[in-house]
Amino acid sequence: MSDFKGLDDLSSYCDFLSSQYHQAPKKISAVLNCDISVDESAISSSYDEYQTYVKYFSNKVESSNPDHYKRSGALLLALSNHDIISGLSYPDVSCVEEMDEPFTPLGMSYGDKEHVKPYLKLFSEFPNQVMSFHISYRMMCLYEKNAKNLAYTAEYYENVCALLRKDKFAGMHRIITPDSAFLIFKSLAQ
Repeated sequence: MSDFKGLDDLSSYCDFLSSQYHQAPKKISAVLNCDISVDESAISSSYDEYQTYVKYFSNKVESSNPDHYKRSGALLLALSNHDIISGLSYPDVSCVEEMDEPFTPLGMSYGDKEHVKPYLKLFSEFPNQVMSFHISYRMMCLYEKNAKNLAYTAEYYENVCALLRKDKFAGMHRIITPDSAFLIFKSLAQ
């Protein structure tokens, strides 16, 4: 997948997102193995919602072609409204709480443990929101010249995920609207 245009077809959309959802974010997978169970039907059901948001932005911009910030926002909202991840497991640790122990799991350095701990807790608490943001963020980065300079902190990640979760339970975008979703990505690029 090289750009957002590839997400316009249902089959390509489902294939791409399925492969992405089976890979844990690098901040976690670089240090710890993670197996993700994915509900493929939830990916498929998010497609119409994604297309609705893209069409919404197409009608608002003069060119009828939303930029990558708006498409990332559309993807974020569509994915975060569905429970795509049905389960997580970490073969290298018996439980996420083990990361809080004073001892480091076998084969992991203390520095790696401390680095991955906030992301692992966040991923365990908000798996669908983390992956929705992670995938949408990576898609946005494809279009950025200085993608290596685009960084966010664990706190930023946590705030976005908490808002996405509240938005899902509050009802159809009472907290994060399509217009504000793209600003999340625009703020990272500035």
